[in-house]
Amino acid sequence: MKLKVKRITQGLASAILSVSLISSFIVAGAEEYYKSLTYEKHSDYIGITGCDETQEAVQIPDSISGIPIKAIEYHAFGNCKSIKCVTLPTGSESIGDWAFYNCTGITVINIQDGLTALGTGAFDGCKSLTDISLPPKITDIKYRAFADCENLVRMDIPSSAEQIGDQAFYGCNSLSHAVLPESVTSVGAEAFASCGSLKDIIFENPKCEIYDSEYTISNTSVIYGYAGSTAQSYAEKYGREFIALASESEYSISAPEDLRCFDDCNGDIDTQSLKDDIMSQISVTDSNGEPAQISLKEMGISGSTGTVYIISEGSVIGELSVGINFRGDINKDGKITAADASVLFSEYKQQYKSGESSFSDEDMLYGDTNFDGKITAVDASYAFSKYKKSYRGY
Repeated sequence: MKLKVKRITQGLASAILSVSLISSFIVAGAEEYYKSLTYEKHSDYIGITGCDETQEAVQIPDSISGIPIKAIEYHAFGNCKSIKCVTLPTGSESIGDWAFYNCTGITVINIQDGLTALGTGAFDGCKSLTDISLPPKITDIKYRAFADCENLVRMDIPSSAEQIGDQAFYGCNSLSHAVLPESVTSVGAEAFASCGSLKDIIFENPKCEIYDSEYTISNTSVIYGYAGSTAQSYAEKYGREFIALASESEYSISAPEDLRCFDDCNGDIDTQSLKDDIMSQISVTDSNGEPAQISLKEMGISGSTGTVYIISEGSVIGELSVGINFRGDINKDGKITAADASVLFSEYKQQYKSGESSFSDEDMLYGDTNFDGKITAVDASYAFSKYKKSYRGY
């Protein structure tokens, strides 16, 4: 059965004008088929050029006929709106310009650590993409690489990154935090413009060149950086709130090694958890040994861990790594599954019939998702809905 491919090469199109469909494949030569994919052979590797646009999950093999797959070529998956999940091969080294342009259905893309090049507009318009981690060899996040990824909540910029290109994250309306590591030397025009949920952007390089325009960074964001840095100059010029990162802290911070709080799985540590779960577990004293007045600022989560900044007198005086416990995760495996929903439903039935609970106090902390002090059908339904969303990828 013939594949419904997204595109054909110009050479193939020309051949069709003069010969039959079968002979045209022979004449073209440059583009071949493997299952739901089209590809081109290079001297020592294969590049993926297209796909069956009706596919929902794409698993790209490591090789074809013994030849390694190293590249996703220009516009290879562009406008393939049915795709929800893509797994790249272990030997992939480059993602070409506009490779996943306007793939509005993609929620998950698994990128391998060997990737070294990310093309212009690679994920532009991937509206369903919620989070992505770039591998440690990427140096350049180019023009519109993630523009209009309007549901992107989390982006881990690697410590290898040096440039953030023009409009790289333009229109990422759900992005709430951005940490630019010390390696980043420049941020281009409108790189973080129209990011309406961006609450914090952190510049770890005090000399980072920030494009001189009020539109470079969304005006919703608090800017963090070192005193005297380009980040401070930018913030002051355009009337943005600036919080200094302390290069050396005179404060003494005491906190448990296994510091934890709860998250309701919406991508932000619960504000009440910051106060109740964390504040009560830490103590901070100033250089005179006196208790310091502090506030806490959550800087986003990554999987089952998060970072919290400790702020005193307008400056960040330290940061803490925090373990995240997920509401509804009864078996404490770091995710919500059908097993969690089943346990909650069974507990609800038992409480409904007998009025007695088999849950420990700790189980209640995980299971009581709506904080009403009991396990009900609402809690079981919450866990099931979270599981279903994760399983189906929407």
